[in-house]
Amino acid sequence: MAALIFRYASRWRNLRYHIRNAPWDELHAYERQRSGRSWLPWRDLLLAAWRHGASFDDYYLLRFFEKSRAQRREYLTLSLYYELERQKNRLDKAMILRDKARFARHFRDLLGRRVWTWEELCRLDADERPPDRLVIKNRWGVRGRGIHFPEQRFPDWAAVRAHVAETVERPEHYLCEAYVHQHPLLAALNPGTVNTLRVVTWQAGGQVSVWGTILRVGRGRGPDNWARGGLAAWVDDDGTISRLAVPKNPFEAHVETHADSRLPITGLSIPGIDEIRRLAIESANRLPEVQSIGWDIALGQDGPCLIEGNDRWSHQLLQATLGHGCRHLADAVGEMHQVYE
Repeated sequence: MAALIFRYASRWRNLRYHIRNAPWDELHAYERQRSGRSWLPWRDLLLAAWRHGASFDDYYLLRFFEKSRAQRREYLTLSLYYELERQKNRLDKAMILRDKARFARHFRDLLGRRVWTWEELCRLDADERPPDRLVIKNRWGVRGRGIHFPEQRFPDWAAVRAHVAETVERPEHYLCEAYVHQHPLLAALNPGTVNTLRVVTWQAGGQVSVWGTILRVGRGRGPDNWARGGLAAWVDDDGTISRLAVPKNPFEAHVETHADSRLPITGLSIPGIDEIRRLAIESANRLPEVQSIGWDIALGQDGPCLIEGNDRWSHQLLQATLGHGCRHLADAVGEMHQVYE
């Protein structure tokens, strides 16, 4: 009886969460692309949420509208993703990943670049010359928000401090990082973004397995974020990309080449893929209390650089690029059936 009460209480709580946090404008736009209508398929949306824990954007991004009930069971939905996090990731330790200042201290020797907090910036010698390019990041920013890419080269750290103070409201909430000059092969795809690999790891008892590796390539300038118009492509075990690159919008075409550079993504072989995955595995072993993490790793000119870790690593990104569901991975390590069939 207690298990039944837990299941239905969890389902009601999750359903309310999906309703409160749905991106309504995006959903209506997706439905217009799918059917030409502006009203949403409420019955099926609610069934998918109740039976499988699918958020309303899961319904579109994971293409539940064309899947049977049995096929839907194969997917790691948002509620199941959060259930895995609840069971296996300690929140107090996950804060090391969510706060970029704590992350930089915890993984300092793996970053592959220099990172300074505002307090550290204020202690630097005013006459010392900074790196040729810098990045300014909000220490709690997510999905590429709160990132600034100064175009100018600074003559000294005093000029850097002045620029940060003029650019952001609370400098103490920001970090300053040396810009990663990426490998020429990845830079050529889209020079305006640092194009990273997300490596999703699972750690248990000192053993780390890689659930997936995805190349993310941006558009224009700024972060390479999938949600901001970028492309994502599944990377096979040998480092090659054999599938088409995927935009976030489920109704846009999957592509072989980048729209701006016209260079192929499909068929690309990622250099140093073993070294990239070793960096992710070493990083996962540094934080064993957070068992499920997605690591963002850039391939610099001198090797891989650890950019950040995400305890919420986007179940949609992983499955959209893989082309099928991966609930079986979560079922193998957690009690997912406590809540959903």
